[in-house]
Amino acid sequence: VRLVSPRPGTLSVHGRAVKDIDGRKTTCIDDVWIYAEVFHSSSPITHVDFYEDGRLKFNDTSAPYAWHMQTRSVRTHTITIVAYDTQGHTSRTTREIRYINLLLRK
Repeated sequence: VRLVSPRPGTLSVHGRAVKDIDGRKTTCIDDVWIYAEVFHSSSPITHVDFYEDGRLKFNDTSAPYAWHMQTRSVRTHTITIVAYDTQGHTSRTTREIRYINLLLRK
């Protein structure tokens, strides 16, 4: 599994990358969609879990795999994505995201 958006090294505002800022750090202002790309060679994917700081936030059962992160926060969060296939195999990826969101939208 690979976290494809937001991209590393970008500043994203309202979910859109607006500027390259650093080769490794990701900064998001306002809510953002977290997208995962999942590759499977022989077994279909059953679901993909999205975690924020170790807490399960969303379970997606169909591609494209995505979670709308809209936590009220001003700090760095650890995002972990775990993909599961029909054979019981898992694949995971983790990225830290600096996140600034003072208002929650409906």
